[in-house]
Amino acid sequence: MPISGTAELVPLLPYAPQLANLETEALELPNVQVLQVIYETDDRNMAEHLPPALHPTIPPTMHVIGWRAEDGPLGAFTLAMVRVGCRAAVRPRGLPTRVVCTEGAAAEALRERWGFPVTVGDAVLRERYDRVSIEVNDGGASVLAAQMIDPIPIGNGDLLYTAGMHLATVEREGETKPWLVQVDAEFQVSRADRGQSRIDAFDDAFWSAANLRPNYPIVASYTTANVTLPRIRYICDPEQPAFVGTVAL
Repeated sequence: MPISGTAELVPLLPYAPQLANLETEALELPNVQVLQVIYETDDRNMAEHLPPALHPTIPPTMHVIGWRAEDGPLGAFTLAMVRVGCRAAVRPRGLPTRVVCTEGAAAEALRERWGFPVTVGDAVLRERYDRVSIEVNDGGASVLAAQMIDPIPIGNGDLLYTAGMHLATVEREGETKPWLVQVDAEFQVSRADRGQSRIDAFDDAFWSAANLRPNYPIVASYTTANVTLPRIRYICDPEQPAFVGTVAL
């Protein structure tokens, strides 16, 4: 039997946005630099980070993701995101716990149109010859420092990005309640590197992920891609198994 999430909803809601509707149009962000650092996490509490609709991956994982957009419809911005790796029924997904974005206009659009749990803050993505890093500081303290080390070029089609399940409050059919909003962004990759993953700093309290512990590095990647944020096609009741609680829009 699959393991289901055991988290109550209230502790998962501090940064969950409220969506006025689910009718957003797709939007393409050109030439985004995308860093993804994946770690295995402690399996003793893996179900505690997810609502009952979702299942932890085996082994349990976390994804540290950085985006840097130089221009485009949302302007220039950098964001850092922490997600808990999961599955909705059998499909691989990721549940964001918190996102930090440098620009308020971009943060507002990501929050209000696609349900990213965004706050405005200090995120920096740096590219060097031997590594790429994403760093977040809060009040002068480092709350995230993750890297891809020793990059090796790979084929543009050799990477898989999983959809996000974004917890948001949604008004639908006269009822306002939390839903998991599926955001299956598309990545048209023009350059891709793979390397070793490394996390030097991670404050689980800041990222609204109590007791999430990155234990073992898995893999990291860095790409340049046109990122299309989609129309919302599916939502899922967070308190029911995804195979019965998913609604097609």
